[in-house]
Amino acid sequence: MAEDKASAASPDPAGGRAGYVPDLMDRSKLGGVRFVRRPEDLVDADEALLVVDLSRPGVLQILPRLTGRRVVGFGSHVDRATLEAAEAAGCQALPRSQFFRTWPHLPADG
Repeated sequence: MAEDKASAASPDPAGGRAGYVPDLMDRSKLGGVRFVRRPEDLVDADEALLVVDLSRPGVLQILPRLTGRRVVGFGSHVDRATLEAAEAAGCQALPRSQFFRTWPHLPADG
């Protein structure tokens, strides 16, 4: 399976955004993100902002390894346990609707 252009883009060590967001509809709303195929691929990412879909298998387990970068995740507003677990692991966890509403205004380093 060929990677799309966003997935094949080079990391930007001066900033930038990388993410594990498998859903194509969600990806279409996230301009400027280099997408990875697996959550563990974010461990070696150089980008300053990492975006994760908290509803996907393996994401909560990888969060403690994503140190030194800002990590923002989104999940269902009714899945409080997942949102709280992500927050406890150092991720800024937002309900989906809030995440996509604020995405265009999220600075990579703030």
